[in-house]
Amino acid sequence: MSPAGNAWWGAAAFVSPLALYLFTLAPTYLWSDSAKLALFVHERQFAASGFEAHAMHAVLGYLFSLLPLSLAASQNLMSAVFAAGAVFLAFCILRTGVGGPGSSVPAPAAFLASGSLAVSHLFWHYAVINESYAPLTFFLASGLFLAQKWRGSREPKWLFLLALSSGMGFSMHGMTALFAPGLLVLLWNDEFGRFAASWRALVAAALFFVGAAPSFLLPLFGGASAAEVIGAFTGSLSGHYKMYSLGLGHWIKQLALHPFYLLYQFPTAGLPLAVWGLKGTWRSRFSAATALLWAATVLFAAKYFLQRQFAMLIPSFFIVSLWLGVGLGRYWRPGEWRKWAVLFLLLCVAPPFFYHGVYRLCRARGFHLSFVRTLPCRDTERYFLVPGKGRETGARDYAESCFRQAAPNSVILCDFNPGMALVYAQEVLGARKDVEIVMAVDDWVHKSPDPGEEVLKYLRRRVKEEKRTVYLADVWEAYYFASRVRREFTLDPEGGSLWRVKEI
Repeated sequence: MSPAGNAWWGAAAFVSPLALYLFTLAPTYLWSDSAKLALFVHERQFAASGFEAHAMHAVLGYLFSLLPLSLAASQNLMSAVFAAGAVFLAFCILRTGVGGPGSSVPAPAAFLASGSLAVSHLFWHYAVINESYAPLTFFLASGLFLAQKWRGSREPKWLFLLALSSGMGFSMHGMTALFAPGLLVLLWNDEFGRFAASWRALVAAALFFVGAAPSFLLPLFGGASAAEVIGAFTGSLSGHYKMYSLGLGHWIKQLALHPFYLLYQFPTAGLPLAVWGLKGTWRSRFSAATALLWAATVLFAAKYFLQRQFAMLIPSFFIVSLWLGVGLGRYWRPGEWRKWAVLFLLLCVAPPFFYHGVYRLCRARGFHLSFVRTLPCRDTERYFLVPGKGRETGARDYAESCFRQAAPNSVILCDFNPGMALVYAQEVLGARKDVEIVMAVDDWVHKSPDPGEEVLKYLRRRVKEEKRTVYLADVWEAYYFASRVRREFTLDPEGGSLWRVKEI
């Protein structure tokens, strides 16, 4: 194919998903981490260590916040741009050669594979909300692309760029550390060994820390010691493991369910083509590296609780889309455009209709995602089964409802998920500064031997002793222990989203 033709396919691989994501972009702020990350930008938290800080996300988010948009819209847009960039890099990786010289995937096949990634369920879901997983996938794609470029040219500049990109990715999300073994498998040969043993390795290391400056260098310049910076990472790693990592039974169950998760991401012909593609390059360095990248992500994510596990699997779905592209490349024959039209319909057009169909079926049959928490003002099944978020205003509606209901100088006791929407509305939009938002429930649930008693102790002090007007943000039994609370208090919804706590 001519360079001009390849450029047109590449441009389409970026513009098409970006247009889709802009059309289905969340119009406002959302819950939990989405609101939290926007608050990091609002508060200019550019120097922060630890795996929960996502300091590079705040830096890049600030650049997007300079656009003439609301803060929430600019942050949602950032995810869309990085997701479209990851789709484009998937196209580029497939075009650089996946099994050695001369083994690049034809441009039409690479375009279809990248398109199947663009409309896959979780990738699309996180492309249209403010989260760190679209940028995370972009930095994985960047690493693979730069490693491929180095293998083809042996020019040190590609390794320098890879080091810089890896540093930025690590400061964005700590999961990028899992990508190192796979990338090393792709890179390793005698030439790379000589690079690693030379002064150039020191330059690469310096570039990594430049890329990761928001997590390492800026805290040092801000007065933190090296021990404190390292301690922030080790402490958050230990804390996350204790709080979110589940047992062996959960791990085995999630690994067994993983093929079904894959089928929902690539619901038509994608998975068979991916298996065929992996088989076709099984003995290549590319196959070994991507298999290691996929396995590291899946094995790690399967240990996490479900609320985070699915998002953490997104990099593994990116790898599957590359195998899918290889499979399509093996299938490609020039001039068979009818066949390719059918594949386009199957891989890029059918999945959105499939996701809406599943949602409609669940509504018709009364099926609910029982393992997912229900939040006020949010259609749980639509939110999690349908990727597009163009109609998602639940967090804003909830915050507005709460602040309309709350009495002057009252207290709202909440957990992280709805609480971040309230904090965002208060801190960014200036809503109801008189209301005290107490986000303490998560700590009690995860750290106290009797979290229900902690809730009651708090309510006794604030309601009975201090005579404050106190509301619960929710009555979810697992967090708020409403049945125990009702033994000592009444919970009155007052026709709003909050639950007024009153003495009996």
